[in-house]
Amino acid sequence: MNVGDLISLEELEREHIRQVIAKTKNLGEASRVLGIDAATLYRKRKRWRMAKDGRDMDGQDMAASEGEAEPEPEPVPPTM
Repeated sequence: MNVGDLISLEELEREHIRQVIAKTKNLGEASRVLGIDAATLYRKRKRWRMAKDGRDMDGQDMAASEGEAEPEPEPVPPTM
């Protein structure tokens, strides 16, 4: 993908963010290079299902990718 290709700005932005994440040490540094807040970077990654290293999640859970524990399922009340 190159600048000037017939793609949407969102596709171009996604690829640029992916490459910046791959070339930086952590997401904080990536957000500084991109000039966006870390929370904005997190939301974009979540929307695009992008892992911390910039790869697609392919069915993985975002919380698992972030090293967070998955939430416990709601208990089902007993039926009478």
